[in-house]
Amino acid sequence: MINTYDFNRQSINNSLFSNHVNFKYYLNSNTVIKSAFSSSLIKNQFDDASLSQIIDEKKNKYLTQNYTYLFSISSHITKHNFIKIGFTLKRDIYELNNKVLWEKRIDSIGHYELIDDVYNDEKGFGTMVQSYINYKFNFTDNLFSTFGVHYLFFGVNKKHSIEPRWGGGFRFKRHSFGFALGLHSMVEPLPTYLTLTGKDGSKENNNLDFTKAAHFVLKYEFSLSNFLLFKTETYLQYFFDVPITYATNNSVLNEQDINTISRLVNKGGGKNYGVEFSLERLFHNDYYFSINASLYRSLYFGSDSTYRDSRYDGKYILNFVYGKDIQYSKSKKIGISVSSKFYGGQRCNPINLQKSILSNSTEYDLDLGYTDKLNDYFRMDIQLYHQFISKHVTHRISLDVQNITNRKNEFSKYYSPITQEIKSKYQLGLIPIINYRIDF
Repeated sequence: MINTYDFNRQSINNSLFSNHVNFKYYLNSNTVIKSAFSSSLIKNQFDDASLSQIIDEKKNKYLTQNYTYLFSISSHITKHNFIKIGFTLKRDIYELNNKVLWEKRIDSIGHYELIDDVYNDEKGFGTMVQSYINYKFNFTDNLFSTFGVHYLFFGVNKKHSIEPRWGGGFRFKRHSFGFALGLHSMVEPLPTYLTLTGKDGSKENNNLDFTKAAHFVLKYEFSLSNFLLFKTETYLQYFFDVPITYATNNSVLNEQDINTISRLVNKGGGKNYGVEFSLERLFHNDYYFSINASLYRSLYFGSDSTYRDSRYDGKYILNFVYGKDIQYSKSKKIGISVSSKFYGGQRCNPINLQKSILSNSTEYDLDLGYTDKLNDYFRMDIQLYHQFISKHVTHRISLDVQNITNRKNEFSKYYSPITQEIKSKYQLGLIPIINYRIDF
């Protein structure tokens, strides 16, 4: 006889340490050299435990050290000609460990064998190089065009891509029009290439190509006053060569977890398109605000070439930000900022209740895609701060209260073997954070 539990726990532990150094040097009044070096140490640990009659526990650890060097030289060759050349060199040193603890039924009377399966335990490094040249030509003071070529090289599997880009704009009194189009490539997280997916322990995804996308953007701006600006933008992103898995007809465009244990092929695609509107009040007379609204669609297709709603197809977003400063002495001020976010809930795979009851664990209808939907997301944050300036040093202490309404935003759904119902997991509620910052 096996005890029955109804326990579902997710633990996410992320930590970050980083530093950054900048350098700027003017060769002359028209030419400037910039370089920067940054390093970071990132640790991501994700534990997902589900205990019912069947134990299913996943532990993912991903430790990476990032070293990035940026260099650029830009020059106004003449009044009408501007050119910028540069490159980025990035090196990642990683440590990756993934394991699954699960129970395998070995007879018909309820005996189980505990399986501790480590499917990835890797250490290594990856190098990525990005270089570019951008050229801008001003036909007049109000009409310009830009041309550029970007090059990407990924050292893990020696893949590379060449990406042409083009844009332009026109200004007329308080009106401004612009467009941009170009090719973009995206490297997946290192674990995607390094996970041991083959039955023989091979890295089947090591030779994956980049996810590629063609971007098209049209935008319009209108200056209502010197401090109030209206903007609108419409865009289309068309994805191709997207890694997908034949096993579940899924795509990396839907992935939330940085790890995968499936074999992937570059035969998928997708598209995002939408329109954005914003009203911005620049900081003046000690306050500012911004209102932004978006309507969009996010679609993908897998091995059957049929477009479906992606995980991120929430369809609408509304953001609001307001800030106010009060200067009560020459070197001291207090301030408040309020921000709110409201957007359509993410989509998710529907849970097959009958199969879940039979197996006593969560069973998804993966063939139906992301046809279920989480509740809409809402969060309001407030920050209060006090800033004062002493000799050569600026001090700032602040209290951030995230999710001040303590709203329970839905994170995911699961099957409960106790109630034999589908239940929800929720994100964190109200979170107070105290910050102290010193700027030299």
